[in-house]
Amino acid sequence: MMQEKLGIGVTYTLRQTLPSGEVRERVVTNLVPSEGLDYILQAAILGGSQITQFFVGLIDGVIVPGAASNMAAVDAVEFEGYAGAFRPLWDASKSVLSCTNAAAPAEYALNADTDIKGVFLTSNTGQNASGLLLSLAVVSPVLTVVAGSTLNVVASFAFTSSV
Repeated sequence: MMQEKLGIGVTYTLRQTLPSGEVRERVVTNLVPSEGLDYILQAAILGGSQITQFFVGLIDGVIVPGAASNMAAVDAVEFEGYAGAFRPLWDASKSVLSCTNAAAPAEYALNADTDIKGVFLTSNTGQNASGLLLSLAVVSPVLTVVAGSTLNVVASFAFTSSV
């Protein structure tokens, strides 16, 4: 009997454009914590409630992703040094075995200098607000951002299968 293995995850591409026009980029992959996996099972297979919007957030504190990661831990280290009081919408569209916001990246107009150490997807738009944590990734090496820059984040959620 063959057993198929299912992989699930998000690849984040963070692209900062400095005021000088220089571009800095990091590509990182994530962990889908247990609450994200439980949500997918409930919504896709068991007929549970579906969340229709997710939002992209940034982290400038230290966080160690794990299966038990949740928004309470993320809220404590969330970066808020950008224009606006809300996390940008993850405006994703479906592709083959994936969803991505490549056509409409989450955009941040940065108004503070910091080191971006993580990125996440959540169900709540408010900064430092609870919600479902769908994905969490560490940015390594950190991405040093400066005020006056623009940061675009593409998040591509994908399934893979193998034998």
